[in-house]
Amino acid sequence: MARPINSKRKLTRVGAGKSLALIVPAEFIRSFGWRERQYLLLTKVPGGVMIRDAKTKKR
Repeated sequence: MARPINSKRKLTRVGAGKSLALIVPAEFIRSFGWRERQYLLLTKVPGGVMIRDAKTKKR
């Protein structure tokens, strides 16, 4: 049985221990049209975090 999208998630250490990762369901990511290794902006807002597409220039 699949978990609901709004269920609690844990942060996990990756690499040498200086970075943290958050596992998010693939359906959630696909709904935004994001791809693997895409640049995203992370912003602190009152009460949480906002994640947006970085909208980098294409060459």
